[in-house]
Amino acid sequence: MILRKKVRGGISPLALLEYLGNPVVHEFIQSLAGGTAIQSIAMKDLNEVAIPIPDDATIAAIAAKFAERQAVFDRIAELGRKVVSLRGSTWPNPELEGETPDATE
Repeated sequence: MILRKKVRGGISPLALLEYLGNPVVHEFIQSLAGGTAIQSIAMKDLNEVAIPIPDDATIAAIAAKFAERQAVFDRIAELGRKVVSLRGSTWPNPELEGETPDATE
C-alpha cells in the first residue's frame, strides 16, 4: 500500500518519516495487522492512529539530524567505494584483468 499525504495533512513529510520509522511506532502499527499468510491493516484502524504534529522548532531539529545522518551515509558510501578501489588495485586483480604490475609499488 502507498500512503499519500493529503493537502490538509499539516505534518512535515520528514517528521512523518521519522515518526513511522521509530521502532516503537513500527511495532505498534504491526500489532494492528491481521491475517496469517498476508497481513493487512484495516483502514478504520489506520485512521484511528494518532500522529503527533511537531512544532516548527522540532521540525527544524528533525531536518538537521536527518541531514546529518544522510551526510554520514554519504561518507559510508564513499568509504565503501574507496575499499573496492583499494582492493581492486592489488594482487591478483591487475594481473587477472590483463594489466601489467607497476614495478614502483
